[in-house]
Amino acid sequence: WRTTFWAFPLETLPPADQAAALGDGLSWLSDLGATSFVVSEPAGDWAIGSRHRYTLTIQNNATVSNLVTLTNPLPAALALVTGTLSSGASYAAASHTVSWQGAIAAGSSFTVSYEVIVNEALPAGTPLQNEADLRYSRHALPVRRVARAWPGDADLAGSRLWLTPSTLQPPGGRYTATLALLLPAPAGLVSGSLLIPEGAHPLSETLLATSGAIELYGRQLHWRGQNLPAGPLTLTLAYTSSVGAAESWLPFSWLVQIDDGYPYLLDALLQLQPWRQWLPIIAHR
Repeated sequence: WRTTFWAFPLETLPPADQAAALGDGLSWLSDLGATSFVVSEPAGDWAIGSRHRYTLTIQNNATVSNLVTLTNPLPAALALVTGTLSSGASYAAASHTVSWQGAIAAGSSFTVSYEVIVNEALPAGTPLQNEADLRYSRHALPVRRVARAWPGDADLAGSRLWLTPSTLQPPGGRYTATLALLLPAPAGLVSGSLLIPEGAHPLSETLLATSGAIELYGRQLHWRGQNLPAGPLTLTLAYTSSVGAAESWLPFSWLVQIDDGYPYLLDALLQLQPWRQWLPIIAHR
């Protein structure tokens, strides 16, 4: 099952954006809702002559087969590398478009991938959007997926967020959230926000950052650092958790941004089982 939540009424969006927003919400609920479109380097070096791979995974979650049609016009600054387009798909040079049509069985997926080469200078910090448009036979709904890249921005792919320990602690026991941020090059202004979920109770006295300033406001942790050298940076926060009578999940999300560039999202999920204490059994006959 899938659900779409709106944080505000659709009518509050600019009229030009309403159709796209509504389409994205409906496509998430559709048979192809799990479809993904990604690029191998969402940030970093996108200089003229650099090569990058796009991968579209079309997932049919329906209980029946679907006939799917793909249309993917490539951005003008990119050229398809000959021989890299996956089998079954085709490329029309006149329209600069990758296309595919075929049946995908119930619960199955189909992948279209290709490499591109940058043939025009791309302005640093300006997102490059590659849009794939799909339609499927059961509902004839349009499904849009966009792969975005931020040329020239720092690639934070080596960073990670993890939660320890993963085993259940007694009531009041401590867990730790750790962010390991890997800066590939010196950075001007780096900022980040950690959203702490309900059920986790942060301990402000445990805040620690190897560089920059860190503060805790309610359930949000904010960090800022300026003129940082390349290399690793670590932030940690300890917290306790409310252990209930049922299984619970604690989702943590960390959004990191360098200057006004690519917003990099890191997330982690902690699964908590109900706390159990085993008592010895003594039998007397």
